[in-house]
Amino acid sequence: MINILNKLLLLSTALASLTSATVAHADLGWTLEQCRQKYGVPTFGPGQAHKETFYVWDRTDGFYAVFLPSGGTVNSVVYGFYKPMDDADLSSIFKETAPRATWEPLAYPNSPIGHTYWVGRENGIARMIADCFAVIRDNGTNSWCVNVETPEIAVWMNENP
Repeated sequence: MINILNKLLLLSTALASLTSATVAHADLGWTLEQCRQKYGVPTFGPGQAHKETFYVWDRTDGFYAVFLPSGGTVNSVVYGFYKPMDDADLSSIFKETAPRATWEPLAYPNSPIGHTYWVGRENGIARMIADCFAVIRDNGTNSWCVNVETPEIAVWMNENP
């Protein structure tokens, strides 16, 4: 889970100078070109984190970022909010990121304080995980984040810190 925090620290640094724009959310598995066609030009990117390339779109209520391996498809999405998230925000993220999945809370032993985890299943098979947490940005304010990723990237990140 430290790797996810490292991703977000990199993002918070990159986001410090961004301006607001409107954007929707990409589905896991999209190519960068699909993201660009649907949501326009990213406000930041490409950036590098953990051997992945990331792009950021700023929103009026926060930010949205996608991570992809070189030449690959989106395997991790981070939604950031400049206000505390509520159940409606989380439900919307899950529906927009993985519309075919059903989500349930995940008991994760030794999870960091303040983190909650969810598992997304399609046809009963775990296809993605979500980590919900708060971070302090460079300017001292909080962002509330949801990181949704495929299990493969979670395993890869844990094996390649």
